[in-house]
Amino acid sequence: MPPHLRSKTHGPIASIAVLSAVLCAATASGGGSTLFVDDDAPPGGDGRSWDTAHRFLQDALTAASDPDRGVGHIRIAEGVYRPDRSEANPAGTANRTVSFRLTGGIALVGGYAGLGAADPGARDPALFPTILSGDLLGNDEPDAMYEDNSLHVVNANGARAASLDGLTITAGFADGPDDARGAGIIVVDGVLDLIDCTLAGNRAIFDGGQHARGGAVWAQGSDLLATDCVFSGNHARRGDDTHPAGGGAVAASASTVTAIGCLFEANRTNALEDGKGGAVWAATGTDLTLVDCRFESNRVFTSNEQAEGGAVFLSSATATITECTFRANEACGSSPDVDGDGFGGALFMFNSTAALDRCRFLGNAACADKAAFGGAIHQIDSSLDLVSCLLSGNLVESSDILEQGAALYARNALTTAVNCTFVANGSLPLNFRDNGISHAGQIMSLANCILWDNGSDDRQSTQDAQIDAPPGEVVVSHTIVQGWDGTLGGIGNHGRDPGFADADGGDDIPGTADDDVRLTSGSPAIDAGDNSVASGTLDLDGNSRFVDDPATADTGTGTAPIIDMGPYEFPGAACDWDLDGDSEVGFTDLLQVLAAWGAPYGFADLVALLAQWGVCR
Repeated sequence: MPPHLRSKTHGPIASIAVLSAVLCAATASGGGSTLFVDDDAPPGGDGRSWDTAHRFLQDALTAASDPDRGVGHIRIAEGVYRPDRSEANPAGTANRTVSFRLTGGIALVGGYAGLGAADPGARDPALFPTILSGDLLGNDEPDAMYEDNSLHVVNANGARAASLDGLTITAGFADGPDDARGAGIIVVDGVLDLIDCTLAGNRAIFDGGQHARGGAVWAQGSDLLATDCVFSGNHARRGDDTHPAGGGAVAASASTVTAIGCLFEANRTNALEDGKGGAVWAATGTDLTLVDCRFESNRVFTSNEQAEGGAVFLSSATATITECTFRANEACGSSPDVDGDGFGGALFMFNSTAALDRCRFLGNAACADKAAFGGAIHQIDSSLDLVSCLLSGNLVESSDILEQGAALYARNALTTAVNCTFVANGSLPLNFRDNGISHAGQIMSLANCILWDNGSDDRQSTQDAQIDAPPGEVVVSHTIVQGWDGTLGGIGNHGRDPGFADADGGDDIPGTADDDVRLTSGSPAIDAGDNSVASGTLDLDGNSRFVDDPATADTGTGTAPIIDMGPYEFPGAACDWDLDGDSEVGFTDLLQVLAAWGAPYGFADLVALLAQWGVCR
């Protein structure tokens, strides 16, 4: 497992999904004999054991392609393996078109100690890295010398239930006139599982002919599942002025793509015209599922037209995104000569449908010389459901002061937000027209939400700075809106301070890790929501919803306990002698003490319990 995930506890949905993925992978690749590969092995091995291991992965794949051999697994020791090398060509051929070709249900498993170790079968991918490299000549430099690299390090076209486990895939360079996609992995009409893999430093780049898409992975008409993987520093770039680039890490068309417990960091998409999806590009009927993933510091940049989706771009796609965090992603359009636009610092949607549950959007930005819309999310002609999400510290930045929707911008799009908080989303430079939410053309529904401190400093106290929508196109209920003036109508709404613990944290910067927008005792958001619209039983922390606070009168709607506003449920004040966790000291607590009288409780404990009798405060 990658180091950044080793101490991580997945949420319940993620845990179930991970278990399912592992079982599926085990079932898919569970049969057949095993071959062994170690780059330290002597020449001429048959691969049947570590002692007689193949030196080159390409030879093992050739043997495995023979159906009469019945090979299901290839175990690979630590080392660097290049696709142009084999026993026939130990020094390599420098043939860029050669890839590690996956067929059938083959499973490639890396991270073994290999020959020379006390136990060559000991496995730890972090300690014994197994690297599949497209750097055929071993001459890569930080920003140069990629033109002689492999076009696709791994080719899984047509593979059925193939898997890669515990491998690092790097240095692919897809720059051909018909090959500017999937430098790390290309999979067309195939089924592929990635488990505990790292895909880093792969590039899909072209200056004429075809769109550049999927720096690390290109999937077309395929099923792709990635579990506990890292996608870092991959790049999709388009150099001419007529075609876009998309998906710095992953691009998918007409595919089913699922990522569970994955990290997408510092991936890039650059284009002179229309950059789409700094990390992920999903289009043409693709079904995208993201569970417990992190998107950090991904970027899409264009120097001419539009930059769309700093982390994720959706077009004619469907997405289900659960327990994910989007932090410090950017969509920026800028040029010395031509005004560019930046849309959707984290997520851009066109003609798509997305459901987001318990997600965080923190410190993302849409920036441009011209129009900057949707610091976190930008959607057009789409449908979006947000449940128990937090959008904080997102920005729209424009030198032309065309800034709208620092958290969310929507046009001709249906949007529903339930139990979400939009806080401290604004603009740079400060703009008298900016706002947290900008919505028009369809209906937006806000229920059990909190909108606070959005817009520029000089107008944060106004309702217009929180949300800008035409009359009749927004339905608001049981929601706190700063500057509430009643013009939006609805029931259960007001503008009283929600009483966050510390909305901008110790560093006084919203959208950073030390922020705390959980509710504190006495907040008017406690027990003030509408139970009938609530979705799910867990809050953003993974704690139970519908927790009654005995110290707060119920002002919401439904049968007690009443849900709170915002993504976090207030757990109730704590007392030392609240033994049953119901936020008050009463007879059930007393009975527990009496039942254990003498061990460990005594008279002093009884006195202390009685002193706290009643509701915890």
